[in-house]
Amino acid sequence: MKKPFLILIGISLSFFANAQEQEEYKFKPVSIEIFKTRVDNIDTSYGAVYLADIGSSSFEGNTKGWFNLIYKRHCLIKIYNKKGFDLGKVEIPLYISSNNDGKEWIENIKASTFNLVDGKVVETKLGKEAVLTEKEDKNHILKKFALSDLREGSILEYSYTVKSDFVFNLQPWAFQGNYPKVWSEYSVNIPSFFEYEYILRGFIPLTNSNKTKATGYIVSENPQALGAQDQVYTIQSMNTINRWLAKNVPVFKEENYTYSENNYISEIEFQLISERFGEAPAKNFLETWPTFAQHLLKQEDFGESLSFENNWASEDLAKIIGNSSNETIQAKKIYEWVRDHIKDLGAKGVYLTQPLKNVFKSRQGYSNEINMLLIALLKQKNIDAKPVLLSTRGHGFINPKYPLITRFNYVIAQVKTDSSTFLLDATEPYLAFGKLPLYCYNGPGILIDTSGKFVSISPESASETKITGLVLRNKPGKPGNWVGNLTALPGYFESSKIRENLTTKGPDYLKKSIESSIPREFIADSLVLENEKNLDKSLNYKTRISINSTESNPSIIYFNPIVQLNGNYNPFKSVQRKYPVELPYKSDDIYNFELEIPKGYIADELPKSVKVALEGNEAYFEYFATQESEKILLRSRVKLNKTIFPSEDYESLRKFFDLIVKKYSEQIVLKKL
Repeated sequence: MKKPFLILIGISLSFFANAQEQEEYKFKPVSIEIFKTRVDNIDTSYGAVYLADIGSSSFEGNTKGWFNLIYKRHCLIKIYNKKGFDLGKVEIPLYISSNNDGKEWIENIKASTFNLVDGKVVETKLGKEAVLTEKEDKNHILKKFALSDLREGSILEYSYTVKSDFVFNLQPWAFQGNYPKVWSEYSVNIPSFFEYEYILRGFIPLTNSNKTKATGYIVSENPQALGAQDQVYTIQSMNTINRWLAKNVPVFKEENYTYSENNYISEIEFQLISERFGEAPAKNFLETWPTFAQHLLKQEDFGESLSFENNWASEDLAKIIGNSSNETIQAKKIYEWVRDHIKDLGAKGVYLTQPLKNVFKSRQGYSNEINMLLIALLKQKNIDAKPVLLSTRGHGFINPKYPLITRFNYVIAQVKTDSSTFLLDATEPYLAFGKLPLYCYNGPGILIDTSGKFVSISPESASETKITGLVLRNKPGKPGNWVGNLTALPGYFESSKIRENLTTKGPDYLKKSIESSIPREFIADSLVLENEKNLDKSLNYKTRISINSTESNPSIIYFNPIVQLNGNYNPFKSVQRKYPVELPYKSDDIYNFELEIPKGYIADELPKSVKVALEGNEAYFEYFATQESEKILLRSRVKLNKTIFPSEDYESLRKFFDLIVKKYSEQIVLKKL
C-alpha cells in the first residue's frame, strides 16, 4: 500500500514533529489522586478541562463479505465550576444510508460522574434508559445522553464505540475545542488495501508516530443459495498505524476579522482515495467535480426535483410574469416573487427536507429549498437556471481538491438569460436581482450540472465604495456656530444592512445611529432618504447638521473635521495575531469636508497632508487639507485593495490604522484676528 500523505492547511511544517516513540496515557480507576490533579499551563477559567481525550479508528471484517470501521472515544474531564457543566451533555452523530445498504450504530456506552463526598469517591453511573435517540433527517440521527449529579469539582468519564458499514467515513478528530485539553490523542490503524489521504489543519504543535504491523482479517459471507454454507476468507495486510498527540491544548480563541474558526481550529480529517486487493487493479473512490455534480443531480432530495415538469406552478407563473417576453425581465419577476412571498426558515444544509411543491404551497422553506424552488420556477419558463453549491463564511473554506458534500452548506442559483449571467439568492428580503449576501463571498462555488465547474464567488470580488460629505456654513455673527448638511452614499452591502435595520429596529434607527456617531455638540435633524425602497440602488441619506458653541466670540476655535467615519479607533489593537485578517470586503471610503471660516478669523493651523500606501498598494491612505479663500477644504480616502491579509502582514496593517487614527485626531485651529 502506498503510504498516505499529509496535506497541511494553515500549518507551518515547523509545528509538526515526527517522533517514533511517544509517551502513552493509560486510564486508571478514578481515585482521590485524580481529584487532586493539578493542571499547569492550562487556562481553567472555562470551567472544565479535558484531562484526556483519546480516540482511535480501526477496521474489522464483518459477515457481509466486507469491513466495518470501528471508532472508539474515551474522555476524562475535570469540572471546575458551572461553566463546564455543558460537557456533561454528549451527542454522538450517526449516519444511516437512504438505500438501506448500511448504517452506523453505537455500542458499549459507559459514562459516570465521580464526586468526592466525605473523603470518599462516589460514582453515579449512566443508566441505559438515559441514552436517547433523536432523528435529524432521513440520513442522520443523534445518540444523546446527559451525565447526572454534576457538581463543581466533579470528574466525568465516558467511553463508547461506533461501528460503521461505511469505510469512506473514517472519523475526523478535533484536537482543539471549546474547552482546554491536557491530552488530546488520535490514532488510525489502516489496512494496506485501503488508501486514505490525511488533511490536517490548525496551529497546534503535534507529535506523530507511525509503525507497521502484520494483521489478518476474517471476512465471512452468506451466499443466497438455499442450504449454502457461509464462505469465510482470511485477508492478510501490512497495516499502517499513525498516532497524533497534542498536549496542553488551549481553547481556540477567535480573533476579530476572522470568517470562521473552522478554517483554523486544529483537527484532522480523512478522504478515502482507493482500495486494492492482491494484483487486481485499484478501485478509485475520489470523485471528480463533474461526477460529484452529476451524482447530486440524480439524488431524490436534491437535483431530481429539477428534472420534473412542476406543472403545479404554471397558473401562478403566468400571473407573475404577465405579458413580458424578455428573459431577463421574466427571471427578475420570478426572483422578486420568490423573495417577497416565500418565508425563510433559516439555513439547513443543502438537501431538501420536503418536495418543492410543498414549499410553493406553504409559502415557506429553508434557505436551500427557497433557492431550489426559484431554480425550478425559472426552468419551468425554459430559463437556464442551475444550482450552485457553496460554503458560507461561517462554515469555512472548501478544499478545491476534494469534492466532499460536507464542506458545503448553502445553495444559490446561477441564471443565464438572453443578456447576461446572474447569481441569485432569494432568501434575503433586502437583496436586489443579481446581488448576493456578504456571507456567500467565501471562495469558489460548484455549478451542479454535467460540467461541475467552479463559479467564482471570491471574497476579493466583494467591494464597497462609500462617499461621505459634510459642508458647514458659518452662522452670521456667531463664530463657532455652523449649519450645513451631512450626506452619505454608502455601498450596497451597507445599504442592505440599513434597510434591514429600518424594518427590524424601526424608522428612527438611522437617525439614532447618526446621532450616536457624531460629536456631542452636533445636532442632526431633518433626515432625508433616497432609494429606500429601490433595492437595485444604494440607499443614500442626507441630514441637516447644526453646531452651537457655548462660548461667544472665542479667541481660538478648535475643530475636528473628521465626522462619522469610524476612524477614531484602530480595529487591530492586539500586538500580535495568529490568524490572517479577513475583511468583509474591499473598501474605498472617501470623505469630503468643507468649512466656512467665520469673519474676523484666520486658519492658524491645518492638519498636514499625508499619503501612505502599504507594499504592493494593498492599502492606501491619503489626507489633504487646504485653504481656498474663506473656506477650508479637506479630503480623506482609505482604500483597502484586498480582503485577506496574512498574519505576517498584521503588524504593517496595525501601524497603517494607527497612523489613520492619529491623523483623524488632528484639529483645525481658527484664530481671531
